[in-house]
Amino acid sequence: LIYVALESRRWRDAALRDLTPEERNALFKLLNRPIKEFEASLDGSEPKAELLLMEKALERVDFSRLLAGGHDCALAVQQAMEAFQKADDTAKQSLNQPFEVNIDTPWGRIRLCGAGNDTHERLTYLLLVDTGGDDIYYGGGATLTLENATSILIDLSGNDRYGDDATTLQKPLIEQESRGGKAGAAFGGATLGYAILADLQGDDLYRTQAIGQGAARFGVGMLIDTQGSDTYDGYAFTQGAALMGVGALIEREGRDQYACFYEGQGYG
Repeated sequence: LIYVALESRRWRDAALRDLTPEERNALFKLLNRPIKEFEASLDGSEPKAELLLMEKALERVDFSRLLAGGHDCALAVQQAMEAFQKADDTAKQSLNQPFEVNIDTPWGRIRLCGAGNDTHERLTYLLLVDTGGDDIYYGGGATLTLENATSILIDLSGNDRYGDDATTLQKPLIEQESRGGKAGAAFGGATLGYAILADLQGDDLYRTQAIGQGAARFGVGMLIDTQGSDTYDGYAFTQGAALMGVGALIEREGRDQYACFYEGQGYG
């Protein structure tokens, strides 16, 4: 997973090579604006700087190279999922023992842990693997900076909750008066890079007002959930949404619920 994450970054950088560093930074900031602010910046007949930048990006970003890195990440995650699912009883027993490893890199933290009910803060992660427990996620599986080109999150089991913060997790978005979209990406949300979240077991809650739940702007974002009765609650540009990229929400089993306001559930 780590080697593929590093290689996918090279694909991403190759796709953006015709943009200057300043243009890359400006584009990343534009793509991570809250949904209404993002739409307003591209609206109107006057040639605003944001609209000109977007037109330049559409012309100069190499879409084939951009997708190549995402394809490699998806295949690596698929192989890792299969390896975990095929593990023998001895291996599964070892994964259920408490452990924790944290390695900070310039491109995000590598965190491996398991067995406990963990809370994962909103940090820049290159790779996050949690092998068990009823966990709370405020971060992981999302590209939070331009340097954080790839972010992979794998959770093996447990009834987990994924949210922007503790307040967001308290009640459905439709009941939250302050809803309106957040900046950035979350949980299978990618901008100018690759973000994949794979949850293998449990009745899970996914709730975010940011780009996520299998969504991408100039990149590949995926959320894969293989078992459990899950709840997906998003605001906009979520649950299988993409602009110049691929956004996929893959749900295999369970009695699931999906809710979003607009630009979601299969949107391009």
